[in-house]
Amino acid sequence: MRIRPFSLAMVIFLATGCSEAYNPQPQLSSAGASPGAGLPDCAPSHSPYLEGFSIIVDILRRNGEVERSQGYFQRVRARLEAQLADADPAGPARAKPALDALFSAGEIEKLAVCAFIQFDRAQPEYEAWDAWSLDARMREIHAAIVDIGSDDIPQRASSVPDARRAQLLRVSRATDLRVYLHALTAVEWQIVAIAEAALDPSSSLGQDLAMNGDDLGVPPEQVIVDHYLAKALDDVSDADLQRFLAFAESREGQAYYQTLRDRYFRSAGPWGQRLSAALKSSVQPKAVERDPAEAAKLLAEARRLYDQVGTRVVVPEARTLLLRAEQLDPDNADIQVLLARIAFRSLPRIDTGVEGQIRAVIDRMHPARPQDYAEIEGRLRRAIELDPKHAEAHLYLGRSQFLQSKDDEATRLYALSRKLDPKGPTLAYFEADLAYVRGDYAKAERIHRQILAAPEVRAYDHYYSLGRLRHVLAKQGREREFREVANAQLKRHPDMWDFRLDQARRLIQTDGTVAEIEAMIAPVPERWLPDAKRDLEVRLQLLRAGAAAPAQRAREVQRAYDMAESSPEVVDAACYSRVRQQIAAEVVAASDQPSAAADNLLACGMWGRDRAFIERVLPMVKDIDQPNAAMQGGRPLCSAAVLMDPVVFETILKAKPDTSLRCGDGKTVREFLAERATRPDAEPAFKKAAKDMLALLDRHDGGR
Repeated sequence: MRIRPFSLAMVIFLATGCSEAYNPQPQLSSAGASPGAGLPDCAPSHSPYLEGFSIIVDILRRNGEVERSQGYFQRVRARLEAQLADADPAGPARAKPALDALFSAGEIEKLAVCAFIQFDRAQPEYEAWDAWSLDARMREIHAAIVDIGSDDIPQRASSVPDARRAQLLRVSRATDLRVYLHALTAVEWQIVAIAEAALDPSSSLGQDLAMNGDDLGVPPEQVIVDHYLAKALDDVSDADLQRFLAFAESREGQAYYQTLRDRYFRSAGPWGQRLSAALKSSVQPKAVERDPAEAAKLLAEARRLYDQVGTRVVVPEARTLLLRAEQLDPDNADIQVLLARIAFRSLPRIDTGVEGQIRAVIDRMHPARPQDYAEIEGRLRRAIELDPKHAEAHLYLGRSQFLQSKDDEATRLYALSRKLDPKGPTLAYFEADLAYVRGDYAKAERIHRQILAAPEVRAYDHYYSLGRLRHVLAKQGREREFREVANAQLKRHPDMWDFRLDQARRLIQTDGTVAEIEAMIAPVPERWLPDAKRDLEVRLQLLRAGAAAPAQRAREVQRAYDMAESSPEVVDAACYSRVRQQIAAEVVAASDQPSAAADNLLACGMWGRDRAFIERVLPMVKDIDQPNAAMQGGRPLCSAAVLMDPVVFETILKAKPDTSLRCGDGKTVREFLAERATRPDAEPAFKKAAKDMLALLDRHDGGR
């Protein structure tokens, strides 16, 4: 039940917005819009500014976005009905009333426009959109880009001049076309998953999408540019394309295309829930007879996949086997426990931003979310009800309590599990985590070293213990010892591919030598996470460039570009490289978009508050007063003001920006800082930073 990549033609079909329905002529005039008249009910969380929203809706209708969505969702509905008919010829007829309501013109218009309501008071944005949209030629170019036809994609356009191809690359990136295609494809797949779950309660396609659906077969940027954009925009002059880019690369244009890309994800959640409920009520469930013997076979295979293979691609398959086993034997405690263990994989990712913090913080600012653990705990309590002495059920119930910072209850449940089965898999690991958060690092270290010394019981036991041991050693000021631990473990188990990639990444970021990193990466098979391996190889190549003689540096950087899938991949790698100062000029010079590369590296230096790197990049920035796409379309001086870092602000002032220009909020930088310096509810340090920056601004303006 793994996701099969779409062909390019299929991706293009899914993205089709029914180009024959697009009307490049304005349907309405913004100037004559009547606030509230004919607007979709978006039920926003705030009181909408109807005059602003009516202008936005007018723009979206004029641009063909509503008709484009109608065409897209009609194609989605056709596939959905075919899916229902395959399972039950009478299914589409039963579902028709509900589908008619959900796919009505009004409902689809909501999906098309409601994400844009966030700009109802953003007058600079929608005024810029309006001016752009009133230009018929700009609308035609926009349609040519986003109305991808379902016909076979032509072969790569021949003899496209380098300068023209560079323009097309800018178009692709300014409109975020690859991500736009991915978003449309993902919505299609999610609707397929909703239908499949209604037809087959054991389906895990939704989970498969969440875990393994990052790509979905959307073609790489080069293919999109060479096989599609070059042909689709063949009749557009360089001058017209430059006019289009002036909007698409602006802060306002970025806001438009980012919202266009994300709108279904922002708006379709409740709609998808209604679709799920409608389909489930329209499907006639098939009766399943109990068969514990067959359930045992399914359970055994699910356990093999989850505990012995262990990779994320087999998790949905294991889940589906267990859901089928549950239908055959609903009173089997082992099935309930393994389903609960798999449900842990669906919890929101823990991204604390703090190195070594292994669980989410729960405090007044971050309240507990017991609803996230409802399925897990429901299944585990059911297992205990069926078998009160089920050690793993108590163990994983304790883990659920631990993740919710209920450490006393976790301790009790772990002790009970140990009493029932002192050799239970993962028991020691969970106890080590409990010791770690309580500050008993010696105990946590001892447990993890014991786990690593013993044969691996379940897939990835050693991988996870290595990660934890690194944190434990770091807490004790002994992180340098980890390299020795890692090398010893790899000597025993050289095929720990995931760990090799992780360790190579750490060595690249810290003090690993080129030879050491090469030895870490080289054994990893090309088929094993190829994108991750390529990314590391690009970063390693930049280290080689940094170590090369100045005369050889450009050649070594060019090799990194040759290895990468796209030039932004190299620029991003350079941003995080420990040799970024040495290679910045070569990275910009070798890029097919040097201005964008310089802008990205400037943003990188600013976010990292790296004064020396900012000073290194500033001479490469073409125009310090132009909006920077890497700063969400803000001008560098405006972004520096938002950072509230006087050092960064002073460094940007060295480039002599025009301080009279207004930022995205309509204020000049001086007005923005003056407001922050006098804000009554602000912390003293916050006010001081604003005042220091105003003083720097006074000095700058006075020196002119």
